[in-house]
Amino acid sequence: MIELTDEQRQALQRTGETPLFIDPRTKETYVLVRADLYERVRRVLEGNSAVTDIPAGVHRSQEAFWRELPGLLADRKNHGRWVSYHGEERVGIARTDTELIRACARRGIRDDACYLATIRPRALPPWEPEEVEALGAQHLEED
Repeated sequence: MIELTDEQRQALQRTGETPLFIDPRTKETYVLVRADLYERVRRVLEGNSAVTDIPAGVHRSQEAFWRELPGLLADRKNHGRWVSYHGEERVGIARTDTELIRACARRGIRDDACYLATIRPRALPPWEPEEVEALGAQHLEED
């Protein structure tokens, strides 16, 4: 294990950005991430994320969303809107996520007991990880 120097610790506290470190010999860049955050992300990166990692209240809400998604999509005015579920109950449909977050907060619904999503066609249920194609370096240079 490598211990941080006082200078490195101060640099971490000064910046709100993810700290990057460069190996002067190899010129490789590394990202410093707290161990608890790394453990949460590691399972996803390794493809070992399981439904059990999702709080029970969120998963129950996701299942209700998944069951109702075909009906939600049948009404074209819902496409692109936000929907929120608390367990089996639909909290509401709104133009923005903020409206639904406020509605959940007013009802005292905790974050680990509800699910918020955009209404759009989906190939996988929300508890299954979706693969996201990363932009290559050449794409970043074109922007």
